[in-house]
Amino acid sequence: MSRKIFAAMSCAALAGTGCVRLAAQQSVDSASQSSGQPEGQSRRSTDRGTAGTITAINGSTLTIKQAANDSTMTVKVTDKTEFRKNREPATLSDFKVGDFVIVRGEHTSANEITAEAVMSGPGGERRFVFQAPGSSGAAQFNMADLGNTFVVGQVKAIDGVKITVHRPDDKDQTIQVDESTSFRKGGESITLPDVKVGDAVMARGGRKDGVFVPSQLNVVDAQRVQFRQRAPEQEKPPSPPQ
Repeated sequence: MSRKIFAAMSCAALAGTGCVRLAAQQSVDSASQSSGQPEGQSRRSTDRGTAGTITAINGSTLTIKQAANDSTMTVKVTDKTEFRKNREPATLSDFKVGDFVIVRGEHTSANEITAEAVMSGPGGERRFVFQAPGSSGAAQFNMADLGNTFVVGQVKAIDGVKITVHRPDDKDQTIQVDESTSFRKGGESITLPDVKVGDAVMARGGRKDGVFVPSQLNVVDAQRVQFRQRAPEQEKPPSPPQ
C-alpha cells in the first residue's frame, strides 16, 4: 500500500505514536504518584519505564507487549522488585499473561528493563478512533471489531461487487457490496463505479455468510483523517489523605 497516502490514517494504529505513548507514560506517572513518589521523580521515571500487556512469564522474566508501539520488552525482576496489584502489595505470582502492567526500572538494553516496580495497570479494550479534523466528535471502534462491524483501509482491487481493502493492521480483506449499500464521498452520494483503486475507504456493516457486507461505504481523504489507537482508560490514583 502507499505509505504516503495512508500515513495520517495509520497514525498510532501501526507506528505507536504519541497518542498511545503519552497515555502509557501518564499511567506510569499516576502509578508512581499513587505509590508516594514525588511528582518530579515520577516524571523522570516515564523515561525509564514502560506499560503494556504481559505475553509471557518465565521464571523471573516477564515479556511485555508495549502499549506505546506494540514492540516487545523483556522485564527482569529481582528480589528487590516491588509488586502492586489493584494498589495493594503483591508478588510475581499474582500476575498472569494478559494483565496490563506498568513497569518502572532501569534499561539494561534497548529491549530489556530491570524492574524496580511492577504494578497492575488499567484494564479495558483498546479502541480505534476515527475523526476528521474540525469535527466535534469521533467515531470509536473496538479493535476486535475491525473486519466484523467496520472495515477501513486503502482499496487494493475491485472485481465487480467485491472490493479488496488493505487495512491498517497490514491485512487484506475482501468485502462485498450489495443493493443495500450506500456510497458517499465528501458528504455527497456516489455509486460503486466512483470508487477507485487507491482510495481510502471507511465502511460500516456486518458479516453475511462469512463475508463483510457494508451498509455504508465512505471514500475518505486519508490526509485529513486521524486514525489512532487509544490506550485503555487509566485507573485514577487514590485521593491523598486529608
